[in-house]
Amino acid sequence: MNSLTRAFSILIVLACGFTSHAETLDLETTNDVVVRMEKVLSSLEKDSDSYLPMQLRLADLYADRARLYEVKDANADAAT
Repeated sequence: MNSLTRAFSILIVLACGFTSHAETLDLETTNDVVVRMEKVLSSLEKDSDSYLPMQLRLADLYADRARLYEVKDANADAAT
């Protein structure tokens, strides 16, 4: 029964993964989340199980923020 439950759980996760989609945060919200994540990350012990996933998510947010700034600059250049 345990392997059947595990297989069913994996199936649910995979099905949800294929049907979900990511939505992009706006620049202001991204900045707010970055500040909050930096505070949380600085409060974690480096050997915590959550430290690496939080660090990786923060890196993703930095990349998203850089992209959003680039889009904002491109739109401002196009408007002038």
